Amino acid sequence: APDIIMPGNLVFTIPQCQTSVQGCMSITILDDCDNPINAANATFSLGGAPLTPTFTNAAAGYFEFCVSLSAANSGQLLLASYTDADGATTTVDALITVNAQPDTWAPIIIYPSQDIIDNLDACAASTAIVVFEATATDNCGVATFTASLPAGSTAAIIPGSAGGPRIQVTA
Repeated sequence: APDIIMPGNLVFTIPQCQTSVQGCMSITILDDCDNPINAANATFSLGGAPLTPTFTNAAAGYFEFCVSLSAANSGQLLLASYTDADGATTTVDALITVNAQPDTWAPIIIYPSQDIIDNLDACAASTAIVVFEATATDNCGVATFTASLPAGSTAAIIPGSAGGPRIQVTA
């Protein structure tokens, strides 16, 4: 009967802030009746869906699979089956576990945390312009960042370039 060598149960971890991971698995089929292995007599599936090798070396009985795995694939079986020229069939499976890493880090808004004090010259104009930048950071990236001011404010928001918007206050 054919021998099917699989890596055993497999565990994959999705990188934080991602929804999937590239999983590569290899299966080797050995048989004393079929040398080399007849790839047409081998079937593979993941979660019941047919799986096509991404690389095959039939002379060595080697089959490699690289697939995109999501949390939905967790608990599915990787199944390999081979029937040799004498009609003997061997079927082997391995449990696939896919662990997701939830995003648990909330975005952080960065702005001046101290009071901004600008001492005016008694002999000069009675107004001053103060400009500061506000930005945000997050381990998964910042998709959008907006700043707003209360109605009637004398401040202005100036679109930023690399960091974020700049706030200009005239007082």
